[in-house]
Amino acid sequence: MKKNIIEEELIKILLSEPTTDNIRQLLNADVLNKDEEKLCNEIFKNYSLIGNYQIKRMLQQLEYESGYLDSIEPKNKDNQSIAVGNLIINRRKKQNEEMYKLALNSSTYDEFNENSIDVINRRYKSVIQINEDTILRDLEDYYDLNSNEKGLSFQIDKLDELTNGIPTGVTTVIGNNREYRHVYAINLTYNMITKGKNVLYISLNYNKKLTLLDLISRHSYNTEKFNKNLSRVELATAQDENTYKTVYYDLIDDLTSHLVVFDESNFNVQNVFAIQRIIAYASKQFQKATDSSIDLIIVDGIEKLHIDTSRKVVTNRNIVESEYYSFFNDSSYPVIITNESLEYYADKINEGNHIQLCYLSDVTKYYSKVILSIRGNSASDKAKEMKLSLLKNPNDNLIDEQLITADKNYSYIKYETNDSDDAANSEVKYGRLEQGCNKLKEENRKLEQQVEDLNKSSMNMNKPVDIPLEMLEL
Repeated sequence: MKKNIIEEELIKILLSEPTTDNIRQLLNADVLNKDEEKLCNEIFKNYSLIGNYQIKRMLQQLEYESGYLDSIEPKNKDNQSIAVGNLIINRRKKQNEEMYKLALNSSTYDEFNENSIDVINRRYKSVIQINEDTILRDLEDYYDLNSNEKGLSFQIDKLDELTNGIPTGVTTVIGNNREYRHVYAINLTYNMITKGKNVLYISLNYNKKLTLLDLISRHSYNTEKFNKNLSRVELATAQDENTYKTVYYDLIDDLTSHLVVFDESNFNVQNVFAIQRIIAYASKQFQKATDSSIDLIIVDGIEKLHIDTSRKVVTNRNIVESEYYSFFNDSSYPVIITNESLEYYADKINEGNHIQLCYLSDVTKYYSKVILSIRGNSASDKAKEMKLSLLKNPNDNLIDEQLITADKNYSYIKYETNDSDDAANSEVKYGRLEQGCNKLKEENRKLEQQVEDLNKSSMNMNKPVDIPLEMLEL
């Protein structure tokens, strides 16, 4: 009898005549060896024609003795789904242990080894060492003695107030318009690196050059330093070389010291171990530049990811998301993931509505500690506002909708909130309110001077002065 071709636990499941959903789940999980996958595919393709007897015949063709097969007790049909789930979990745990040993023994990328081991140790801490005793700290947390400690800022005051900052683990920014998700990610990155925080930015919707240009465009909106803003178009066409150089050299230290950007042109993201290598590399770069590690990871466009194993490419969205979300959730970093809703709900979501939780995958809802929905305030590309909704929050406080000023041509978000419709005049929208106020002050000063001069004249002439009508109206 052949041994270890097909595990006995799987044989028990197959002999119980599993449903097509259970067989599909086994095939999509990528935990079967070639013989097991071939057998399950055969059963799936001919499901209506195959029963327990035919499955035994197929196993006998793999040289399993009939006496051995007769001695196996099939799984109870009522518990098939549980048995399939447990098999997948156990197989994945075994795969992870094997990959961990392989990573430790690998000498292909010597420059990454030290940092890679640190990353892997964090992921598989329960496997390789005794867990830290945290009972005393947990008792301290129980009475909320550290309630004043906050995570990194969302850069939106209302969000920070309700969530206590960006938590360690996964925060999902959802929205079917990738540009508005990207604008938020760029603004968050910009505010982090200019405050000395280290950001690893994995860009899957835009290449590295465009991502860096968007950060430069955002920096040009610093009205304390620059008189002119550089739009994406101006940067791409190099219309104003002098302004570009001024803005670029003012930001270059932050870009080189506190930011690492990866796109798939220089590193193909195939699985979680590729992500681990990216994290290890970024951590090493930050240690050299700042003597500290990663403060925030941003994954812009996780819907673009897939899983590429040595045998096949997995593109099923639930499986792919489950793999990456699980990894980031287990990491020790705050992670911002931008994502879109499930494809088959796209027709039900128009530009005027926020994405609701029911339009998100179970994986996204389960692994995300915080979920934000972001959309444009209108279907027009010229929209100067974004609307934000807080869909999930560990503190249970939610936001139905909040208006924030934004301009995606400049990758710019102004974080002051405008709750009333009449508060958002054009000067506020374009970040020019201060300039407008200064201009009005100067005009008022001139008019006051005119009034003062006229009053002096009237005193000299001993007669009243007629003040111009436009002055009275002011």
